[in-house]
Amino acid sequence: MSSPTIELIWDAKNELGEGPVWDSREQKLYWLDSKGPTINRYDPRNGSVQTWKLPSDVGSMALREKGGAIVALRDGIFGFDFDTGKTELMVAVEADNPRTRLNDGKVDRRGRFFVGGMDEQETGRMAGLYRFDPDHTLVKLDGGIVCFNMPCWSPDDKVFYFAETWNTFSLATMTSRPARFPTSAPSSICEIIPVVRMAPPLTRRAIFGTRR
Repeated sequence: MSSPTIELIWDAKNELGEGPVWDSREQKLYWLDSKGPTINRYDPRNGSVQTWKLPSDVGSMALREKGGAIVALRDGIFGFDFDTGKTELMVAVEADNPRTRLNDGKVDRRGRFFVGGMDEQETGRMAGLYRFDPDHTLVKLDGGIVCFNMPCWSPDDKVFYFAETWNTFSLATMTSRPARFPTSAPSSICEIIPVVRMAPPLTRRAIFGTRR
């Protein structure tokens, strides 16, 4: 078995590079510099990189079917236009708490953006987990989070996982039906349970793989 090759494709010098997103339609790679703060896009066909400046720290982004993206900035979820470079507030999130900001997020199979926050002092259980629906409805699913990271779903779509990075364990959100969080009564949505304690801490990403 040959050894993997790691190639530097661009010397980005990001302060906090994260959130890679591969666009299968464009065949381009997007990623964030959370503290830049910027969105970056790499085209492997010609090695070019485009960069867009954002107005505040960015935690995550998701591409939209009809173009553009949604981005989780410090105090809300914004629409982003790649043609103009402009952001537009879609919904404010925890804007009244200066210690928290939105962090990691990911879109499920039905186009709903799941995003969680973090306490920037990394000590207080004060951030939340939210679901942003295609109709722009925002639902709070959980609270008491120090630093939300690495959201992903099980292959059968029945379990939603995320990491509580600074508490060194991953959590699972169990649902009775595939990824169907109710749109109301968020206090009874599901059972949040610790499933694996990580060592060392600072867990940032988990991905489910298959034989293919």
